[in-house]
Amino acid sequence: MRHVCFVRTVPQTGYKAVESSLTVLGNSESRVSSNGAHLSASDRKFLGEAKGWLQRKSYGEAQCELDKISPAGRVHTDVLLASLELQSGLKNHPRTVEAGRLLVEGRRCLDRAWVWLTLADSLHQLGHTEEAYEKLKEFARHGSRDGLVHYRLAVYACLLGKPDEAKRHFSSAMNTPEGAKLKLAALEDEQLQDIWDFLCQP
Repeated sequence: MRHVCFVRTVPQTGYKAVESSLTVLGNSESRVSSNGAHLSASDRKFLGEAKGWLQRKSYGEAQCELDKISPAGRVHTDVLLASLELQSGLKNHPRTVEAGRLLVEGRRCLDRAWVWLTLADSLHQLGHTEEAYEKLKEFARHGSRDGLVHYRLAVYACLLGKPDEAKRHFSSAMNTPEGAKLKLAALEDEQLQDIWDFLCQP
């Protein structure tokens, strides 16, 4: 069902289209802490091979390369990032949550919205929407300008029966560079139907 109001729509808007266009997994140029772990030369080689397979979405091959990394190397941040991308691609939500929790522990990865979004999504998929909401709010409190973060917060708030909070989150989403595109997507997203009237206001 689609909510009709006086807003021009464009083909293939939708939440998933916006999500895929705004979220970049695993290839950010920004650096994060290695968490004190050391990668040996062989571990770096295996990680590089895994990243190559991940870019081609060849998850089985990527898993084989990550499995070759030493136990000590597996807690290195770069390895955890690759593991998070892999498990998310496989839709293995318990393993995604495991890797995501390790990455955001101590408020790390504050420059990587995709890590927090991926963790929150898997928590939600496992039925822990309240925890997903709180975890993503923790990230947003650090001044995130990522529109998809605020969009997802609005979705979770609606699902939790908190429409007033959802409106505030979506207002934040509208104040990002992606705001107009996100509004079009929201008007086709039934998860946000509790705030459709709000979205149609001038």
